[in-house]
Amino acid sequence: MDGFNASSIINNVSTNVTDVNRSLAPAEILLIYILPIIIFVGLFGNVVSFVVFLDKELRHISSSVYIMAVLCSDTGMLLNQTLVWLEALRISPWFGQGMCKLFVFSGFVFAFLSEWYVVCITVENYVTLRHPTKITTLCTIRRAVIVTVSLATLAVSSYFIYLFTTGTDLGYCNNNMSSKLEQIYFYVDNIATLLLPTIVVFVLLAAIVLQVIKSIKSKRRMSLSKTKKKKSSIPQVRVAKMLFVLSISAFVLSTPDHVVKLYFSMSGLVFLKLSELQKLTFLVFMFLYYTRFSTKFFILIAFSKNFRKKLLSKIRCDKNMYDMVQSKDSLSVHHVATNTSPTS
Repeated sequence: MDGFNASSIINNVSTNVTDVNRSLAPAEILLIYILPIIIFVGLFGNVVSFVVFLDKELRHISSSVYIMAVLCSDTGMLLNQTLVWLEALRISPWFGQGMCKLFVFSGFVFAFLSEWYVVCITVENYVTLRHPTKITTLCTIRRAVIVTVSLATLAVSSYFIYLFTTGTDLGYCNNNMSSKLEQIYFYVDNIATLLLPTIVVFVLLAAIVLQVIKSIKSKRRMSLSKTKKKKSSIPQVRVAKMLFVLSISAFVLSTPDHVVKLYFSMSGLVFLKLSELQKLTFLVFMFLYYTRFSTKFFILIAFSKNFRKKLLSKIRCDKNMYDMVQSKDSLSVHHVATNTSPTS
């Protein structure tokens, strides 16, 4: 998170929608009508995806640990934005300083984790395609769990200070850090959440693309053809395409927003002082960034055959359970009706 977020924009919007300045009208429309669509579609998709990945076969793949982790962090971000939406509707969600502290703290934590869990997914895919002989040693469930928990611990400990420095001022969240400490956290957060993950993912994706091009050019060679058949039996290789799409979609949806935020932040610009074009550009990129938290279900549906199979299996199982319950209820009603009917 940073100074340029949806909540800070709302603070600059008039309390009466009819009095909103024309330059801020797009923010009002996006926050009131588009944001809830992103939130609720994303929440539904993320919860369904997480439940599917609890399947025994899927959860025994190391990449599934990272996918489940990023689904959790994305869900946290969407829940965090629900408070922003309520504020846009003039339904104040700030039930005192406690809610405000939780909003700011969780926003920083989930934003950090969403970025770095995507980095983990990209690293996993990089190892799979560039160093297939190291899959069994580097891409293990134990290692994935350790990395996931370590990142979560790092995020919580790094941003824990916001639980003590965040307060309320005229109904809005306010940071009570000293100006020097706030500046340090500002630059560290920009580097850790915006700059560094973007660079790492870009470099790894470029390496993956080069490897794919190299493989395509040499696919006619018999030795590589045999190797490909051998690799296809490894779970990590079978999900490589899906992992690549997850990484590149997150990169494409996030990078414009990250670049604009870094530029505005480093320039010391304030939202209300931006030009009309800058405001519109920022808003479009910000909501494009929000969609990254709600698109993973659709990516999994489109690019993971195993995910589709498990999802359909779970739907059929739930339908069969429902039919069984309905059948039992019908039999019970029939039995009661038979026993209570008058004898001739």
